[in-house]
Amino acid sequence: MSKNKKIKRNKSVKQRSLSANRQSIIHAEIEEKFVSSPIPPSEMAAQYEALAPGAADRILSLAEQEATHRRKMGEKAVNAQIELLRESAKDTKRGQLFGFIIGLSAILASAYMATHGAQVVGGAVGVSSLVGLVSVFIHGRKQQPTHPSKPKGEPYKGEE
Repeated sequence: MSKNKKIKRNKSVKQRSLSANRQSIIHAEIEEKFVSSPIPPSEMAAQYEALAPGAADRILSLAEQEATHRRKMGEKAVNAQIELLRESAKDTKRGQLFGFIIGLSAILASAYMATHGAQVVGGAVGVSSLVGLVSVFIHGRKQQPTHPSKPKGEPYKGEE
């Protein structure tokens, strides 16, 4: 995945000779190479090898180590995101369970009160618990973050 870019620049320079007042043209050529890869092209690797025996092997070894490191870091990032999602799912399930228990308790308590002579209080407890549950579901859905690792209100990539 190396990108080699050769740039040839032709420069013509006019130079005047002081004694003869003649013009001569000097032609200079500059060649530049840019490599955006940890592994140099074969010609350049051969030049490194000629300057320092074993340099090409060291360069390849460094490139392999860097690639291994990048893969490990990518794997760690993905595993961290998976763990975040698992924890978020556990929290959601736990919240739903506790909400169900609280809601069921309130409705059962209101039914008990209503059947044992306190119809007005039982009805008030039942209506207030029902309104509370509905409002939590509506309000919770509106303010729920779009992604567990993003703050509330900030859209996740691709959800804009």
